[in-house]
Amino acid sequence: MTVAKPSIERTWLDRVSAVHEPLAALWQSRRGGRTMPARRDFDTVELRPWIGGLHLVEVLPGGDYRWRVYAGKVGEVYGREWTGKKFSEVPHRNRSLLFGWFDDCLAARCPMEHTSRYDNEGRHIHWTRLFLPLADDGEVVDRVFVHSHKLN
Repeated sequence: MTVAKPSIERTWLDRVSAVHEPLAALWQSRRGGRTMPARRDFDTVELRPWIGGLHLVEVLPGGDYRWRVYAGKVGEVYGREWTGKKFSEVPHRNRSLLFGWFDDCLAARCPMEHTSRYDNEGRHIHWTRLFLPLADDGEVVDRVFVHSHKLN
């Protein structure tokens, strides 16, 4: 049985918010003819413009995820460092939302953008996030880049 690859064309990039467009275009250029690029397709130096807001999340067996890299700027906003932690290990009042975003990205096997607002100690924080799935084999998501950008 042949599984159809999702079509990710220039029209998708046209709908990405301006803050995420350069990173989305880089992801698009690295995937070539594959459904998704692999982590090895990106050099850390070329990711420098996004590093402070860039998470790298590993997909684990059994439906859990691990922050391989927790974005430094996000950590500063919330006063936490979750690099190396599994999602199931951390206290998070929106855990089901967090798992839902990643589960959706794995199922769709294509980039997704989400905007959300959080209340953090009386401060309302508005974020936009770009989820970019990665696959060593080009087909099965094994990691996800997530770029978080604070809108306020």
